[in-house]
Formats: sequence, structure tokens, C-alpha cells
Amino acid sequence: MTLPAEMATDAEDRFQFTCQPGMACFTRCCANLNLVLTPYDIVRLKRTLGISAEAFLDRFTQASSDGTCGLPVVRLRMDPDTGRCPFVSADGCTVYADRPGACRLYPLGQALKEVGGHLQRRYFAIRESYCLGWNQGRVWRVADWLADQGLEAYQQMNLPFLRLSTGRPLIAFKNFGQRQLQMYFMACYNLDAFRQFVAGSSLKRRFALNDELCQRLQEDDETLLYFAGRWLEFALFGTGVLPQSLSQVLPAPEVEVTDR
Repeated sequence: MTLPAEMATDAEDRFQFTCQPGMACFTRCCANLNLVLTPYDIVRLKRTLGISAEAFLDRFTQASSDGTCGLPVVRLRMDPDTGRCPFVSADGCTVYADRPGACRLYPLGQALKEVGGHLQRRYFAIRESYCLGWNQGRVWRVADWLADQGLEAYQQMNLPFLRLSTGRPLIAFKNFGQRQLQMYFMACYNLDAFRQFVAGSSLKRRFALNDELCQRLQEDDETLLYFAGRWLEFALFGTGVLPQSLSQVLPAPEVEVTDR
């Protein structure tokens, strides 16, 4: 089945697409973007740039409130003079190995919904009028495109944050005060500040976090990010269980995301 422009329902759907230097439209999709960054996007980008999360946020992003639920949202700031992504050059993406998940997914987009207690991803085609890549090159299954673009790590690392925002009534967020919103922003986007919070707080004593977990939280961004999502679920909604050991920071077994 060829991937339609409307919502697709199956990771087995196929589409034909290529993107490469020399095409007349090369990097045109890297301008005038409304690109929302996920927590893991920021971890990868700040690390490849060799700067702190706070420095990355200050220099390359704009923060605002989601118009529907009011939660903080971080977007990549386009170059004010050219309207282009700050990381694109004439030769392509300068942070390609650590580019955001939405860039990896393109020319597909995705939507999420909760079905029977599980998160379900559904994919759709993004057909920009200027894009010459459609109906050229290789024919891809959606699942093969996801694997080729290295999306597995991005999808898994964002699971705890998807759990926070998917399938909950809007009133659950609209009742948040300033302190809760600041907590959400720190744990999602300013991971270095969250690391300092964990190290300087009474979390270890209050929740009996073991020494191995505490050490990994100080040394490993991925472990800390996954812990941050679980901590927000526990602290903001009183749901879930705060991990006490390293093995418990792994994806919760009751969480399932399907691509169909």
C-alpha cells in the first residue's frame, strides 16, 4: 500500500522518496520551521555542541506555552536574518548525526493517541510543493525508514514524556501553578539543572535510591532523562513509581507504543 497524504495506519505502508545534495530543493525544508524540540533532541544537540543545556536553550531556542494544555514548549530558533535553521549550511546539516527526531522522520509526520491504555503512533506524508524527493529513489516501508533514520533511540527516550501528556484530561495541566511548570521545564529541557537538583535534594534519602542509580544519574544523560520523566509523572500526578535502582529506570512494562 502506498502511503497516503492523509493519516496512515500501518508501519507496512510504503512510499518512494530520496533526498541528497545536488537536488534543487536540497536544505529548503530547513527554513522557516516551527520545530518543536523534544527533551532527547536537546540532550543530543547540547552534547554534540559541547555546551550546557542552559546555554543551548538561551542561544538556540524559544520557549512558550502550549495553547491547548499550557505546558512549556521549546522550539528551535531560526536565524533572524535568513529564516533558516542555525545548523544548516550549503552542504547540509552540520549536526546531522544528532539532528532532531522530527528532522529524521521527515518527509513523514506522526500523531499520537491513546488506545486501550497504549500509545499508538500513526504516520502521514508531508508533501511540500517545493520538495522534489517524492516518487524518486528507493521505495521504503515506513518501518524501514524509521530504522534507517535512527529513530528508535529517540522514540524510546521520549516515552516517559509522552506518558505525561497523552491521554490525560486538559484540566490536569491547567491547574498547574508556576512552581509545577518550572519543575516540568527543568526536568524536560534543562537536564543539567535537573542533575544539580537531584544531587542537592533529599531524593536519595526520601526514596531510598541506591548508590549505583545515583552515580549513573550524575554521569549519564540518558539515564537521567528517563528518570526525569518518571519523576515528573510521580511528582506532578502522583502516578507511577519512582525508580530506586538502575534496572527500574528502564521502560515501564505497562507502556507500549505501536506503529499501527
